[in-house]
Amino acid sequence: MSNMCKICGEKRATKTHLLSAHKLSKEDYIRQYEPEVYEQEQILAELNALYVRRRDKYIVFNRKIESWQTLTANTQRRIPPLTDRALQQHLRGESCYGIVSNSATSHLIVFDIDMNPTDSLTALKLLTSELKRLGLSEEQMLCSWSGRRGFHVALFFEEEVSKAVLVSFYESIRDKLGYSNKQIEGKAIGGQGVKLPLGINFKNKDLEYDNFCYLVTSTGEKIINSLDRLQNVEKIPVSFFYELSSGPEISPEKLEIAQNALSEIEREIAGDEYYYLTADVIDKWCEYKLKFGIEASGTRHNTTFYLAVWLKDRKKLTKEDTKKRLFDWTANVCSKKFYKTALNDVQKEINDTVNTVFKYDKYRIREVKKHITLTAKDQMNIVYDSQGKILSKTDMKAMFIHARHSKVYANDSGIYYMTYDTFREISKQDTKNKVLKQRFEKLQLMNKLQIVSSNVVRDNHTFMKKPNTYRIIGADNDNSLQLKKEVKDIEVCTCSSLDLDKLIDTLKANVTGKAGRRPKLCKCKQKRSS
Repeated sequence: MSNMCKICGEKRATKTHLLSAHKLSKEDYIRQYEPEVYEQEQILAELNALYVRRRDKYIVFNRKIESWQTLTANTQRRIPPLTDRALQQHLRGESCYGIVSNSATSHLIVFDIDMNPTDSLTALKLLTSELKRLGLSEEQMLCSWSGRRGFHVALFFEEEVSKAVLVSFYESIRDKLGYSNKQIEGKAIGGQGVKLPLGINFKNKDLEYDNFCYLVTSTGEKIINSLDRLQNVEKIPVSFFYELSSGPEISPEKLEIAQNALSEIEREIAGDEYYYLTADVIDKWCEYKLKFGIEASGTRHNTTFYLAVWLKDRKKLTKEDTKKRLFDWTANVCSKKFYKTALNDVQKEINDTVNTVFKYDKYRIREVKKHITLTAKDQMNIVYDSQGKILSKTDMKAMFIHARHSKVYANDSGIYYMTYDTFREISKQDTKNKVLKQRFEKLQLMNKLQIVSSNVVRDNHTFMKKPNTYRIIGADNDNSLQLKKEVKDIEVCTCSSLDLDKLIDTLKANVTGKAGRRPKLCKCKQKRSS
């Protein structure tokens, strides 16, 4: 029997037999005694990691009708999802499958070169040379023979990229090289399907050309070790696209127009009241809470959470030390008139809270900038479109709010979080969520703003809730001062009129990345300074 153990030949090579009789895991056994099977399993794992993001929708070549079909998993119609078994059939040359990207975003783009083999090879070299000129390496481009007469060049990204950005990128490359969209087609962009490599192209009936979709170098040479090439593919950071966006040309006349327009917008929206907490303020609040405990019923859970974040991020305590510190604080500092929970249950709640805080990096104290700097490039990017035309006042205002918010909250990748409520608060307009969503989507189509994540309805009509995160396209990281907003700090006094509930709200806004207006923390005016 083919599945008999190749070491002893006495029993089937099951996990139990291999472990008990030979002290080998199934994976180690396959690696040593079935290298071809092991290599195929590793190739399958790499294809899954690089290409497959969804299994409910995919493409398959129907050999009966000689055409590609798009399938959506449906139990009633007995249509299965895209399984590893199907992908194994693809690798064995029994079937040919492809993936379908998400409708609004994609984690990859594939340039499909489709001409005669000679012209396709020329186009491949021109395309990969242009991509290298833009800063990509050989490892960041996975090239393959299409199995008929052309080539595929796949680029993979570290995170999902919007359809608008990918379309703009594809069109700029295609136009720069001087090809039509039939000669070089952009695939896997916003719900499109694309064939997987390392399978058979059953459309190819011409025996002169190989119908196996093997991997190639950027100049078209066949790669023998497919697994090694797949394992060395490098994903591209999304910042690559925004470094390409140069924005409108800066001229003294246009810059003066931009500055005048922005000065008018500044007068209309939340100005000095729009503030951000600094870390020293949070330190004072947390130290106060650790010393005096909670002072109202129903505040223990929130306060425990914020203290856990602070102890982890600012005091650099370990997880176990944080748990011990918070339990001692609850048992010995907090007045029991403000909570009724038994200490055994308190310990469990603290364990759950601290485990969550240490599991996710997003729970941290954000020491934000005290100054918001908009450079000349930023101002031009807010006021003008990519062709140098002035945006509508509504779009300009939205871009200004996003740009200013990103200067404070954006991470190293340029991504920041902003709720619709925050936008309304800054704009001083009671605009509905649906209208704001449409406005931001318009800016995305204009290649001004990337909606990194938001609530979406999947293609199978299920709803997926995601935070509203964005990235400014063409943002300037230069620190040269052109337009500066002074942002006020607050000091926490310890007078009896201090409103700790309002301070909790401000702390919550800071931990979660939300902004708010400056609260009146106490009645003691001389204790509160700017």
